[in-house]
Amino acid sequence: MNINSLESLIIWDQKGSPPEGKRALLWNGYQETPNHHSLLRYIDINSDRLRAEYLSLIYDFSQLEVCGKRIVEHLAIAPDFSLWWMSLLAEKNPVKSNTVQTTLRLMAIRDLIKELNPSRIELYSTNKPVSESLIKLCDLHKISFVFYCQKTSKKNWNIVSIFKQLPHVLQGFLFLVNHIFKRWTLRRISMPEWFSDKSSVFIFSYFFNLNNKKCAEGEFYSRQWEIFPGYLSKLGKKINWLHHYLSTPNEPDTSIAKRWISSFNKKKIDNAHYFLDSFLSFNGIVQTIKQWVNFVAKTKKLEKNIYKSLNDVQKGWFWPIMKNDWKSSAYGAVAMQNILWVNLFGRAMSKIPKQKLGLYLCENMDWERTFIYFWKKYGHGQLIAVPHSTIRYWDLRYFDDRRVWNSKDLLAQPIPNQIAVNGPLSWNSYKKASQPMNRMVKVEALRYLHLDKYKKFKLMKNETFSIKNKKNKLLILGDIVHETTDAMLKLLELSHYILKKKYDLTLKPHPATPIIIEDYPNLNLTISNVDLDKLLPKYQGAICSIYTSTSVEAVAMGLPVITILDNNELNYSALYNVQNTSFVSTKSELEEALINQYDKKKKINNNNIYFWTSKKLPRWSKLLEIN
Repeated sequence: MNINSLESLIIWDQKGSPPEGKRALLWNGYQETPNHHSLLRYIDINSDRLRAEYLSLIYDFSQLEVCGKRIVEHLAIAPDFSLWWMSLLAEKNPVKSNTVQTTLRLMAIRDLIKELNPSRIELYSTNKPVSESLIKLCDLHKISFVFYCQKTSKKNWNIVSIFKQLPHVLQGFLFLVNHIFKRWTLRRISMPEWFSDKSSVFIFSYFFNLNNKKCAEGEFYSRQWEIFPGYLSKLGKKINWLHHYLSTPNEPDTSIAKRWISSFNKKKIDNAHYFLDSFLSFNGIVQTIKQWVNFVAKTKKLEKNIYKSLNDVQKGWFWPIMKNDWKSSAYGAVAMQNILWVNLFGRAMSKIPKQKLGLYLCENMDWERTFIYFWKKYGHGQLIAVPHSTIRYWDLRYFDDRRVWNSKDLLAQPIPNQIAVNGPLSWNSYKKASQPMNRMVKVEALRYLHLDKYKKFKLMKNETFSIKNKKNKLLILGDIVHETTDAMLKLLELSHYILKKKYDLTLKPHPATPIIIEDYPNLNLTISNVDLDKLLPKYQGAICSIYTSTSVEAVAMGLPVITILDNNELNYSALYNVQNTSFVSTKSELEEALINQYDKKKKINNNNIYFWTSKKLPRWSKLLEIN
C-alpha cells in the first residue's frame, strides 16, 4: 500500500462509505478502492509479522515493572503461580474478548501512519477506547487528532448487556453467586473409587457434546473423544474421568448430569467419573472470597501506575484497549472465576491418588493453567494436552511468545509435558509460529477419524469440476449463527445469474439454525438435512463461512471450497493457508472464484494434509507405550 504523504487520513469505523476523494482506512471490510484501504486486508498481508508482534507485546506486558514489581508478580496467588496466566490478556480468546482484533487493527494504523506521514488523523467511530489509543499514537508521531463520535443506535438491553455495565467488583460477586446457585447440587455425588495403579489413565474433559441417547442408557460417549475410551479399555487401561460441566441448552441439566454420572460409575468397572464442581465446599467458597477481596484491594490501585509505566516505554497506546480485560481479570468476574478454579483444582488434585499419565482437552483456556499447576504440584506424572479440533491461524490461544516456553522464572506459565498434535497442518502451524516442536507429538485426530473413508473415495467417471459442464453441484454449509448464513446467502444472490445458469445449489443448514428458502427468491435453493458424510460425495464443491468446522470435511474430501469472509472479523477460517480454497468478500471475488476454483479436472485429496485419521490409532499406541 504505497501512498504518498498526505495532509489528513480518515479512520472509518461506521456504516456506509467514507467521503470520496479522501484517503481512508476502513476499520471493517476487505474491499478496497484507490483511496480506501482495508485494515483487515493489511493485517492479512502482514499476518506473520503482526501475529508475532502481538504475542511479544502480551509477554512484555506480563514483565512490565510497576511500583517495583512485575505485572506477573502483582497477580501472584502463590509463590510459584500467578493469575496473570489465567487473565483474558494472556488467554487471547477471540470469543471472550475483541482485544486481539482491535489491537491488531491499531498496529496496522500505526504502521500506516509511519508510511503515509499524515499531518492529521480523523476518526469516525463510536469506540471511545480506540479514540484514546489513537490520541496516544498521534502524540507519539506529533500529528493532530480529531474524533467524530458517531451516534449509537438504541441499545437492546438484556441480562448480558446489563451485567457488562455494572462495576467490575459487583460483576465478580454476582458471578460467584450465580456459579454456586447453578452448580451446588453437583456436590451431592458419591466420590468414586479412583484407580491408582500403573494401568490407570487420568482424563480431564468437558461434560459437553455427548451422545445423549447412549448416556441416558448408562454408557458414557463423548464426541470429543469418540472411540478413544474404548480403545484404552482394550489395552487394559482404567480411566479416571474428571468432568467440567457446561450448562448449555443442548446438554443435560445438573439433575440429569448427576444421574448419568451415577449410572456410568455403576455400569463400567474400569471407568470412574466425577465432576470438578463436586469439590465445591463452604470453606473453599470462603477462601475464594477472601483471596478475591485481597486482589481487589491491591490491583485497583495499580491502574494509573500501569499507564505511567507503559508511557515510559512508549507503549501506552494499547492500554485503553486492554484496560477492560485487565479490570475483569484483576478484580472482576474473571478474577473471581479464576480464583475459584484455583481452589477447586487445588482440592481435586490433592484428593485424587497419584496418577502416572494425564490427558486433557486443550483449548488453552484459563482453567488449564491452574490444572497444570496443581497436577505438577501434587506430584502426578506426565501430562499431555490434546487439542481436539483444528488449530486456526488467528486463534491466538494456541500460540505464545517463545519466551513463555523457555522461561525459568518461578512464576513462569505452567505448561504440559507434551502437546498431542492431530495432523500435518496443525503441526506446520505450530512450527511456523515458532512453538517448541520438541514438546509436540503426533497422534490421530480422534474427532475426525470418520474422514479416513474419504481416502478411498473415487470420483465417478462422468463427473468433472469443469465450468464447461452444464451444471456443477455446489453444497452451501450453513453456520450456527443465522446472521452469518444470511450474509453468505445474500452475497450469493448478487451472482444469481451465474449460479442459476451454471450450478445446482443445495443448502445444508446448521441443525440449530433453520433457514427459510423463500427469503432468498433469487437463489434456486434445495434444503438438505442429510448427514454430511452422505452428502459430500454427491457434490463438486462447497461454499462456507469462516467459522464452520464442516468445511474441513469438504477439503478432506478433495472438494474445492470457497469461504466467504466476515467483513467485521479477521479470517478465523480453519482453511487459512490450505490449498484448494478461496476466500472472498465481494461479488466480483466470488464470481472469479466460481470460475477458477471449479475449472479443475480432478479432486485434490487433502485428507492426509489436514489430519491423521487411521482408526487403528498407531500414533496414539506409540505415545501410550512411551508413557
